[in-house]
Amino acid sequence: MLCVRSELNVMNFCFIVGLSLGGLDELHVIDDGFSDIEDTIKGDKVDEFVQRVDFQLSEAKPCAIDGELDLAQVIKCIISHDTVRCATALFQLRMDANVVTKNGYYPLHYAAKSLSPSIIEHFLELGARPDVLCLDYGGKDVGLTPLVMALKTAICNNKAVLDWSPSECIFKLIFLLCLPELVHALSILLI
Repeated sequence: MLCVRSELNVMNFCFIVGLSLGGLDELHVIDDGFSDIEDTIKGDKVDEFVQRVDFQLSEAKPCAIDGELDLAQVIKCIISHDTVRCATALFQLRMDANVVTKNGYYPLHYAAKSLSPSIIEHFLELGARPDVLCLDYGGKDVGLTPLVMALKTAICNNKAVLDWSPSECIFKLIFLLCLPELVHALSILLI
């Protein structure tokens, strides 16, 4: 249900109305103001979220390259507000849980980067693959799995761990990894 700019293998937040085995037919895009959708997501108003998407699907609008509401924005918004019900609704609209966004990240990469255990677990339940590699068209996260991205985020958010070097005592590193702020972040890796 999403249109792909094949030259970049990039996903835009476009829904395909008519999908035939022969290819893509008519394309539609959600172009409603993002702040309206963000308010809907923030309130975890699933019915309104689905209505907005269905309404946009029912209107014949061409898929534009510029100015569309992209999937990455929607996923980040769902994760930042920890709205599991909106995440479920998005995937129930026949969106693939393993779709790559135009930035080169998969939904599970965004969830891992946010260290949100409920969303990570939910994305996994919805079929997100933990072995996909980030394409990161910007370059800094290219080739990382969601697990490595979560570990990188957990470690990089703690200055004490970043300052540790291999020439120091390993017990110091173990101590640092047992600090409460890292225990929570690292517990996400057990999911």
